Amino acid sequence: MKDKMRQLIKKEFPWQEQRHELQLKHINEKHNRQALEDFHNTPDLNLDQMFKTNEEEIDEIHQKYIYTPFKQAQESNVIILCAAANEDKFNVIMNKALY
Repeated sequence: MKDKMRQLIKKEFPWQEQRHELQLKHINEKHNRQALEDFHNTPDLNLDQMFKTNEEEIDEIHQKYIYTPFKQAQESNVIILCAAANEDKFNVIMNKALY
């Protein structure tokens, strides 16, 4: 039905179809020009600046979280808090903690 109506309109009013096509072409050209203008007006992204690293900050964080094994220079008293039910379990935990 729609196809028949279109054919009838094209046959009876060819100028209207042409006008519609010209309007559509004009709208598309305007849209494309605007999109191109927006693309050219986009500020340049300075990727070097975005991903610039502060070496001092990295070193500081690295030093803060670097693994340093505990070295005991001299004997000291250590308090161990544990919930061992018997003395054998307590001794195992204590030995692991101290050595």
